[in-house]
Amino acid sequence: MTVHDFLASCYQETINIRDVARGAALFPNRVTQDYRETFGVTPYQEVRRYRMLAARRFLLASDGGPITVMALSVAYESVSAFSVAFKDFWGVSPQAMRRADVGSWVILMKIFHPGQVYSRDNSYRRKGAHRRCQD
Repeated sequence: MTVHDFLASCYQETINIRDVARGAALFPNRVTQDYRETFGVTPYQEVRRYRMLAARRFLLASDGGPITVMALSVAYESVSAFSVAFKDFWGVSPQAMRRADVGSWVILMKIFHPGQVYSRDNSYRRKGAHRRCQD
């Protein structure tokens, strides 16, 4: 099993780099460096992405279930830690996303262009820069 496959299959569990290395039959001290060189992100960042995508699916598919259930389903032990991570990743809190879907284009742009801040008027900016989206 590759590291990528292991991460995709185990993101709902609490895992550490030794678990990842064991699952992929690699040395722990090389996993993070090799993964970053190959995919451009660390294994932790990839697990976090899988968790946030799953949380969003759960949130939009659920009929108002508690945020606690969602947090536990993606391996967060604390609702507050989950809420902070969710807002950091998506730009809105789980509660805000539940109240009003902020728009598919914002979500897709966040996935494909991380590090940019998007607004409802289709503009974007990097931290410290002001540009209009030309796409």
